[in-house]
Amino acid sequence: MYPPVGKSSAIFADYLIKNDLIKGKVIVEIRSGCMPIGIFAAKNGAKRAVGLDSNVDALRCAQENVIGNSLAGRSSVLTGDNITKDLKEYNGKIDVLFTNLPWDEISQRDYNKIPKDRKALSNSFYDVNNQFITSILTEGYNLLSKNGKLYITATDRVLPRIDKVCQKTNRNYKVVVQEAHKNGNMHYILEFSAAK
Repeated sequence: MYPPVGKSSAIFADYLIKNDLIKGKVIVEIRSGCMPIGIFAAKNGAKRAVGLDSNVDALRCAQENVIGNSLAGRSSVLTGDNITKDLKEYNGKIDVLFTNLPWDEISQRDYNKIPKDRKALSNSFYDVNNQFITSILTEGYNLLSKNGKLYITATDRVLPRIDKVCQKTNRNYKVVVQEAHKNGNMHYILEFSAAK
């Protein structure tokens, strides 16, 4: 099995518990990888934990974690990268939507130069023309329940990209957690809302 080892996952899991955002809730983790937040949420009383990823290796890892933790009854691992289509059964039911962002933006022209066999892995590092973050802040936001919340973990490196996309999508965010990493980078958990 693959335990959650990332700093942002640990910070977010702690935030969820401290703010009573798990019990009885539908938690969706996008670009879930091995699904650390989903597994954590399911083990701590989530009504449903859903992981969505398009990477075959990540999906296999997530499925192993679901089965290995005996969480198949409360967890789902979904394949895809179209948020609206792949999560349609959860439309209006998502209490917490969570994701980590790719590290950097890349142009479509530069992305097309990446060898085909490396593109799937490259999606973890690069957001083509900020399409992923834009889809999270528009399509993802629209899938939330009435009182649902959207969270993104970030570092100083990605905050300027987030600010740029927030202006285009009419979203605001507030920093709900800020913590220094051992390497000096700041890690943030951002909660998003519609701009007023």
